[in-house]
Amino acid sequence: MEWITKELAQEIVTRTMDIIPYNINVMNEHGVIIGSGEHDRVDHIHDGAMLVIQKQETLIIHHKQAKKLKGVKPGINLPILFQDKMVGVVGITGIPAEVKNYGKLVKMTAEMLLQQAFLLESMQWKERVKEEVMNELLNNASVPHSAIVDRANMIGIDLSIRRVAVIIQLTIKETNQDHHKLRKSIVASLQSVLTEADLLSDFSFPTLVLLKRIHLKEQSWNRSFTLTELTHLQTMLNQHKDITYKIAMGHDSAVVSESFQRAKQTLQTGCALFPEKSLYDYFDMSLPVLLSQLPSKSELQSFFSLLVAQDENGELQETLTSFIEQNGELNRVADSLFIHRNTLRYRLDKIKKLTGKDPKHTKELFELYISMLLYRIQP
Repeated sequence: MEWITKELAQEIVTRTMDIIPYNINVMNEHGVIIGSGEHDRVDHIHDGAMLVIQKQETLIIHHKQAKKLKGVKPGINLPILFQDKMVGVVGITGIPAEVKNYGKLVKMTAEMLLQQAFLLESMQWKERVKEEVMNELLNNASVPHSAIVDRANMIGIDLSIRRVAVIIQLTIKETNQDHHKLRKSIVASLQSVLTEADLLSDFSFPTLVLLKRIHLKEQSWNRSFTLTELTHLQTMLNQHKDITYKIAMGHDSAVVSESFQRAKQTLQTGCALFPEKSLYDYFDMSLPVLLSQLPSKSELQSFFSLLVAQDENGELQETLTSFIEQNGELNRVADSLFIHRNTLRYRLDKIKKLTGKDPKHTKELFELYISMLLYRIQP
């Protein structure tokens, strides 16, 4: 395994030469110079480094010794250790008496940068595995196969935990040009209010996908608790003035991909019916979501279409909507529309005349409601 890449070696050289006024060389575990302030020395064997590797200890090279060794100048060469293993050598070129005091500083710098690079690579690898696991969960219509379960276990993801799919669709205002910085800021904000069992993916940014751990109450999904958690996400998103957003939650399902599909359908339907809202829940919208899956231009849609065609100022549509929202209670409907009850009765009769459906009859009101939903979902 190559512990120190040429890119990392040159970074070690650059960082340390910013601190001390001497040339720095970095050699790999084979004694080859892979980073140096003297670029013509790169890719050459350094015999001094070979001796350090053989003896596993620091080597001071004086002028006379340097003449006898290949690719070597006077100075000091020190082993680079990582996880108690020697993975390379760092050398300082110069008169030994002058440079030896810098040895520990240069060695510490090299090992610190190696540790940082390793941690970054580990984080990136973990993110790649998480993306692979989430992609499998979101797109596979069956229980994840053993290989995915094993990979999830490798990075500490317990797939036995029940989760619900949540889609967070962001719209970035044109004034913000640095999408990468905004992406990191938003993800960091959301992660601050999520638990370790929650899985957040930003691979389709500006759309985020969250697999939210659900809490149980008497063995059933405590949906109200999850909704409260989503309001916390809204609070965090509201702090970002460069975006607007829509959040849609699917249903509790043993198969994550089914919950994800419901979340997508809920988002699409919610935006069509309630564009003023920012949070949509499949549980509250299951009927319109299911209707949205019907073939377009359903016959049921024709009732409301007839009404729209003869309702130039939209007052009949407004009246029907209020009548449904107020459960047909005439006084409350009239109050919400600021009209007299007689005016309300006139409008309801007109709706019946235009559509052939009487809003005051429960079955026919339901048909009108379905027709209205279909019209708005499938205009």
